Amino acid sequence: MASRKRPKTNNNRYLPSKKAHLDTRFEPELLFDLGVDVLSDEEDSEPTNIYNDYDKKMANNFKERKILKPVPFRDIDYKRKSTDECSMKSDPFSVLPDEIVVKILWYLNHKSLTALSQTCRRFSVLCRDEVLWPRLNLTSRKLDVDAIGHILVRGVKVLRLNSVVFPSPIMSRNLTLKLDSFVSNVRYLDLSYAWIKVEDLSLLMSKMRRLIKLSLESLNVDVNVMNQVVENKGLDTLNLAMATGLDVECVDVLTSHLRKLESLNLAWTRLDTPALAVLCRKLTPCVKHLDISGTQLLLKNEDIVTLVKRCPSVESLDISDCLSLSVNTFREIIKHLVSLKSLAVSRSYQIEARTLLEVKTLEKLEVLAAYRLIPENMLDAICSDLPNIKVNSNPFSVIARPTVGIRRTSIWEQATNE
Repeated sequence: MASRKRPKTNNNRYLPSKKAHLDTRFEPELLFDLGVDVLSDEEDSEPTNIYNDYDKKMANNFKERKILKPVPFRDIDYKRKSTDECSMKSDPFSVLPDEIVVKILWYLNHKSLTALSQTCRRFSVLCRDEVLWPRLNLTSRKLDVDAIGHILVRGVKVLRLNSVVFPSPIMSRNLTLKLDSFVSNVRYLDLSYAWIKVEDLSLLMSKMRRLIKLSLESLNVDVNVMNQVVENKGLDTLNLAMATGLDVECVDVLTSHLRKLESLNLAWTRLDTPALAVLCRKLTPCVKHLDISGTQLLLKNEDIVTLVKRCPSVESLDISDCLSLSVNTFREIIKHLVSLKSLAVSRSYQIEARTLLEVKTLEKLEVLAAYRLIPENMLDAICSDLPNIKVNSNPFSVIARPTVGIRRTSIWEQATNE
């Protein structure tokens, strides 16, 4: 097999030129300072000691330069930028007072405030200012342990927790001890349809002492919860519609302590006859709006008469689904409640349609709900006989309820959204 010939290479291709040692790109003086001496071709003398020449040159240069004597350390004045001056360039908020910063933060939403509070200690404090958290809407949220405690300490005044799922316990032991004597600033609280245990509800209500309006609709309550509720001496609106666990003791606590109550909703709470009797005998005369519908045969006529005589200032009364309501009791209601503006007697089947026309004597009456009592062929005739009264215009009660109609972004006319 024939071997392959190796190509010849030009070994002289990278050889330097003859004058390469003379083609220097550095000045001789610079090379001399580096300890290198440039030799000329004509120089046949013996090599000199370049290091000695270098030392001599450096010595001469040192003499020519005017070197100052070293200054003592104590006489040196270092001028350094202050920390405040450096922080001003990186953080312009550092020169602003807290009041101005809070005013600026007021334009942020709750999500941005939460994120900003994690940047530094100052913002952590300022972002928790109660001015920035006047209202909060957590409808249908699922809260973690201690979440409600952190919400309350921020000074929220309007708090909507409708259909919220609470953990059990709602607060850890450490936070419970820390907030032992804490009192929240909440004025308007909506807990309707929330998922919360009775003992956790009692703990939550123990932090409420400034409530004006409260809704516990469809919750399970007991006397301990009621004892905490009545500590809010300024409470004027209470919604307990469809709440379970109410008994004679609970009703006695409510009627004995809430003397400023103006709106009360106890619709379909399954109160027994003794509890209803206590309610009618001890309810504060200040009440103006009352819903006790759904009592069926448990509410006695004599108790209703006692109630209307004790509370003559009632403006809205709903006793729908009261099967025991008689015609004479209906007339007693018209006789004593001269300030009535709204009356609901739906499905109280002892009341006849022609009896409803007696409400003409109520000069201030605006709404009459009498569903299932007025036949369809008589509805137009009754409406013509009561021209200034809206007959069967709204089948739902609005007494003490936080939300009315399609407005779901406010409770008791207080906005809950940002």
